[in-house]
Amino acid sequence: MTAGHLDFAESLHLITDGARDVMGLPAAGPVAGRVADLLAVRAANIGEAIAFAPADRVVLHAGRLVSRTTASTETAAPGLLVPALSAPSALSGS
Repeated sequence: MTAGHLDFAESLHLITDGARDVMGLPAAGPVAGRVADLLAVRAANIGEAIAFAPADRVVLHAGRLVSRTTASTETAAPGLLVPALSAPSALSGS
């Protein structure tokens, strides 16, 4: 939002109904009578979803799940970490 110099309302419109308008698609969303095409992300609120664009997401098309993306992080136990290559003592054994 900040990089595009848009306020919250403008940003929300551009990524929802505005985008569908440009593509000539009917309005969509969680409203009775609308097309159930949705992108759901894990966020505390819509502002957080727009600002941080979470990687975990679910895509529904015509009310059916068509895609699910999840991001995960795995961290090695401290004893299994590889020494940094830039450390001279790690390379020379001294």
